[in-house]
Amino acid sequence: MERDQTADDESESSESVDDEGLRRQVLEVDGEPDYASGPPMDGFEYLRRVAYEARQSPDIMRAENLDASVFSTQSAGVYAAKVDEETELAPPDWAKPNREWTRRTVGDFSDLRIHVSRMLASTSTRNCSGASGTSAYPRCGDRRAWEKLCAEIVEPPIGAVLAMDAVTCAHLLRHVSHALCRYDYDGDNADFEEIIRLLRWFHALCARVDLPLDPDTEAGIRSAMKGVARGRLSVVSGEDALVAHFNLAIAIGGGYFKQWRDEGSRVMMSILEAVACGSVDDVDSALKTGECIDVLNELGEAALMIATRARDVTMVRHLLERGANCRLRNANGDTSLHVACFTGQLKVVEALLSHGALLEGLGEQSNRPIHLACAGGFEDVVACLLLRGCVVNAQNANGALPSTLCAKFERVRAIVSDIERLGEVSRDALRREVAARGATVAIERRNIAREEDERRVREAQEQDAQRAETTRARDAELRRIVAEKDAALAEIAALREKEEERLKVEEAKKAKRAKLAAKKAKVGVGKRT
Repeated sequence: MERDQTADDESESSESVDDEGLRRQVLEVDGEPDYASGPPMDGFEYLRRVAYEARQSPDIMRAENLDASVFSTQSAGVYAAKVDEETELAPPDWAKPNREWTRRTVGDFSDLRIHVSRMLASTSTRNCSGASGTSAYPRCGDRRAWEKLCAEIVEPPIGAVLAMDAVTCAHLLRHVSHALCRYDYDGDNADFEEIIRLLRWFHALCARVDLPLDPDTEAGIRSAMKGVARGRLSVVSGEDALVAHFNLAIAIGGGYFKQWRDEGSRVMMSILEAVACGSVDDVDSALKTGECIDVLNELGEAALMIATRARDVTMVRHLLERGANCRLRNANGDTSLHVACFTGQLKVVEALLSHGALLEGLGEQSNRPIHLACAGGFEDVVACLLLRGCVVNAQNANGALPSTLCAKFERVRAIVSDIERLGEVSRDALRREVAARGATVAIERRNIAREEDERRVREAQEQDAQRAETTRARDAELRRIVAEKDAALAEIAALREKEEERLKVEEAKKAKRAKLAAKKAKVGVGKRT
């Protein structure tokens, strides 16, 4: 019975050791987590928090009396609590920034980020890489010191922006964003200088933060936008200096980082505004409200002509697909096709002609599209019009033929003059030439694509060979290390065996001496007896 009990105890002990082995800590860290410091700044702090939460959780958790219905339906309170913050915090009309100003601001901010990234790339040594005693700024891991620096300095120095690393910058940006969100802009203690300080640091840190943003930083910027929008609502006059600072922050957080739509109660963008902005989504939104796609601006130009002048091929095609009238004329009598031919836009010309543009429409000074294309010397556009069947012997108001207007462009003049003299025979020859040229271009593109594919294959093969060579070298090094280790272990085993043999010999000698001593002692006792 005692033997069986002992066996059971040993079995339980073995099982418990096995269980402990399954839960053995892989990455051991010292210390307790610091939850008061915000999100973890490094992997060690993250592991401390994971280990702490694991210690607080029981090994086995059992849920009882669950109501499965709560997982199948969502409470109406969730929807009731959700508020359209962007609409609720929409600014009054006098506080809304101009759209053109917003676009320029976002572009300038993008250029600023590029400039900062170049400065970072050209910096050979970082201030935060060494001890804090050798730098004017704290080391990157010292969050408290950076937060203190941010609180003490109103104007963020460029040296500080360049000294911090990406993790420190993201942490400090979240810190400033939360401060902007929590600030009491309507309170009696609202300080103009404090708000300016936070907004300046927000601007500087946004110029430095690395992309893509992590979810916590995105949420931080959105919370800052919420606070800034509240602050803008607290301003009572457009003359207040804070309005410009608030609009700048919202242009950065909303226009660049896309964490806020500064629209709210604003009037929806018109089709003309949407085309000027190049936004096809806003064009569709305006059309859904019933706005006419062919509405004219003060110069008598429709959206299609505005997009053509802007060389926006995507917008032109989008408007044509939505039913824009390509035959509308402006105050001078020109159509969108006239504008496209005058500026040499082949893709726009092809799109307009495929949707029914007037090939022989008379514009200003009785110019036809072919007159304007020849005057500009745009061979591809001229060829496109000629292959569509346009006439080449029509004069404009000044009596000029297309061949006269392209006198400075020999190649174009030769094409037009041949069709004037030979008619359809020359037009057919041009069609064959264009087809052959297109085939040649297609062949060249295929050759370029094939060469590019071959280059990628070669690079992949070279990379595979390099990886294989690296693997072979690593394996050889590992084999050498293992062989050296085995040799060292064998040598140690031989030395241990030799030492054990020596100890055995010593023990034998000691035993022999002890035996002799005992024998002598026995003989001595016998003699005395």
